[in-house]
Amino acid sequence: GFVAQGHFREDLFFRLSMFQIVMPPLRERRADIPALLRHLVAQRSSAAGSKQLLSIEPDAEDLLLAFDWPGNIRQLENVLHRAAILAVFSIASGKSAKSRSISSPDLK
Repeated sequence: GFVAQGHFREDLFFRLSMFQIVMPPLRERRADIPALLRHLVAQRSSAAGSKQLLSIEPDAEDLLLAFDWPGNIRQLENVLHRAAILAVFSIASGKSAKSRSISSPDLK
């Protein structure tokens, strides 16, 4: 491995390997997706300096819940970032907002 090849410090490897955390993939934790979506959307709104939170259309949330997420949370975060850039999500303003759909290679 990396230690034998000299790419990773042996002492650090053994310190880190003393306590292992097993996290099942996101596809096995679908119940976590809505909370992750809320967190990531709030984070994206805050980072954009928006006083209004972005929201996810119900159909878009259904699509996100149905996907297997082989890239786990990082892939989910990237898809949300891309969607925000392409304005798939509407700004929550109390008014009905039109949304556009996109064809994402990540969600096929």
